[in-house]
Amino acid sequence: MLQVLALSDAEAKSCLERELRNLRQHPIMTRSYAEVLTENTEQLALMNNAPESWIGQSQKNGQQPVITSPELQAKVVVGPTFKEVAEAFLHEKTASEEWTGRTLKNRAAKVRNIVEMVGEDKVFTTLTSVEAIEIRDKIYRFPKNRGKMPNIRDKSLAQIFKMSPSDYDTIDATTANSFLSIFKQICEFAVPRFHDVNVTTGISPRKVPKAKRQRKRSFATLNTEHLTALLSAHHYREYEKRKKVVYTADKFWVPLIGMFSGARVGEILQLRVCDIIHSDQHECWYFDLNDNHEGNRLKTDNSRRWVPIHSSLLSLGFLDFVSSRGEGNEHLFNEVIYSGQEDDSNSFSRWFERTLRKEIGWSQERKETFHSLRHTFVDNLRRMTRLHDWEIAAVVGHLPSDDGLTTSRYGTHQLDLKRKQQIVESLDYGIELSGLSWLRYRRCFLD
Repeated sequence: MLQVLALSDAEAKSCLERELRNLRQHPIMTRSYAEVLTENTEQLALMNNAPESWIGQSQKNGQQPVITSPELQAKVVVGPTFKEVAEAFLHEKTASEEWTGRTLKNRAAKVRNIVEMVGEDKVFTTLTSVEAIEIRDKIYRFPKNRGKMPNIRDKSLAQIFKMSPSDYDTIDATTANSFLSIFKQICEFAVPRFHDVNVTTGISPRKVPKAKRQRKRSFATLNTEHLTALLSAHHYREYEKRKKVVYTADKFWVPLIGMFSGARVGEILQLRVCDIIHSDQHECWYFDLNDNHEGNRLKTDNSRRWVPIHSSLLSLGFLDFVSSRGEGNEHLFNEVIYSGQEDDSNSFSRWFERTLRKEIGWSQERKETFHSLRHTFVDNLRRMTRLHDWEIAAVVGHLPSDDGLTTSRYGTHQLDLKRKQQIVESLDYGIELSGLSWLRYRRCFLD
């Protein structure tokens, strides 16, 4: 449905110029919109001279007249639809690689749902602040697991919102706030590209109780029993191959690197041989976690960092392993095809989550995952040493947050490699590693 406001000649010309300029800058806009806009230039210019029968009651009291003629409404468009603006917004996020992988997939789905709530054919410039508030209210009534629940999966959102809230479960406040954030971002993106006013100004998200926020984010912190179970897995302690098991170097080293560096699994899998560096100045080896290589991605700017290699890894033969992997840009773990995307389904992650976790008895329900190694690294440093949170954050590449892992002071301090080495070496899990051997693993399972 097309909706238009009456414009003076000058306003019509300004409108046309702006919209045509936007079309050139945002090719994602449909050709049909461009054609309609261009073909109706004269109609826009003549709007002030429309017959009296076309003028709505709002002309009284000196207000701008509103064109109500179905004939003219069918011909004139004063701006792109909400869907077209949302698509341009999503295109920009994708092209700039600000959203990638799982983030892109999840947020693109939210954009589609927001478009459905607003209406695909809603002309963006006709969206009002009152309607924006109505959209906000709908977001907090958005159905949970919409595509899975039998009573709602075949219904449109319009039909679902007519149901009683007690007839279906709604998303939690944290998820709803992320929906609202994207809706607000779309409206902010539109100014001044497609509109002069941000109709979501003043609309705020609901507060989420801190306990709920922490519960949603929390991965388990592992205790000594969990770590002992990991290092007692058969490939660390046995000498014979098991049937239907594919043995590769990453299965030995990646869990250990995660334990002793706090690095994310993706940061480890995309390491190159040239990223294992020795500092003559500080007399230590370190991981250079970066996005310099083609295909490498990091979660945040703070993820780009140097992390000293713990002496436990060196004593297990890590440098012998590195020297056997070639030179330069060769992948350290070349058996694993890792795309750099957050949701990358690589062979190591599948093996760890589906096979190893079951073998060692880690609980999926309690979120005892590879990422738990990172949390455990942080928590052990905090408990065992007198360190500021910002010092630990500099080692693990955290951003300032309110999750208890960092403080707002992080970012105002810089640590040299020597200090980072002291922090990493202060880590002591109290676990016996003498039974582990890279040379034995290689001889038994790889040679």
